[in-house]
Formats: sequence, structure tokens, C-alpha cells
Amino acid sequence: MNRLVTGIVVLTLLVATGFALADLVTGARKQFRDIRANDTQPYGVRYGGGAAGLDVDHRFILATLAFIHGDDTYAIATGPRVHASNPYTLHFMVTYFVGRLQPARYVVSDEANWILCYGCDPGKFPKFESAWDADNVYYILRRRT
Repeated sequence: MNRLVTGIVVLTLLVATGFALADLVTGARKQFRDIRANDTQPYGVRYGGGAAGLDVDHRFILATLAFIHGDDTYAIATGPRVHASNPYTLHFMVTYFVGRLQPARYVVSDEANWILCYGCDPGKFPKFESAWDADNVYYILRRRT
């Protein structure tokens, strides 16, 4: 009787180990496929991280990441010239930049050193000058000194 129980336990452990190894191999293959797929993406998509799900221009993201860092402060302004294919872009754009630009702080425009102007009119911010722009839609504004 003890031999039968021992045999069943050993067989069960061997089968479970086999399934676990098969799952491990399948997961590793998927991981390597994802890595190869990511490697074929343009630099802006790879470096932009989670912004690939937002339809924010990757040039705007890369320029923002180049200008704002450390103890900078920034605000985000949007306007009627926004190119957004879904209603989530404007909502999650703020969340994306707040997370991606840490430790820089997201503040109101009166306190900001930088304004990320996405589709807005930069003329509404006379205390700021353009540090970068593209397509008359995307602006990174720097506080005038």
C-alpha cells in the first residue's frame, strides 16, 4: 500500500513538473517574441514607453523627456488643435507625463518653468517662449528669464 501511494505521489510530481516546464518554455518563447517585436519599433515608441497607447506625437514625447528633468516644474495645456483619435488621450496624457517626468513636478501654469502645450495657443502664455515646436500643434514653452 505504501509503495502504491509513493508511486502515485511521485507520478503526480513528475506530471506537475512536466506541465510547469512546458509553461515555462511557452512563456519564454512569448517573451522573446515580444522583445523582437519591440526591437523593430522606432526609437520614439520604445523610449516613450506607455505612450504608444496614446496618440501623442512621439517627437513631442522625446522633446519633453529631453527638456524636463530633475527639479523642474511643468504644466500641461491642451487646446482645440489637438489630434486625438480617442477620448482617453487627453485624460491619460497628464498621468503619463506625471509618471514619466518624475522627479519633476506637475504644477499650475503660474508656478511652472515649462508648459507642455498640446494643441493650444502658445500666445496665451506671454511669460513663456517656445523652446521647441512642431506642426503648429505641439509646443514646449520655457519661462522667460
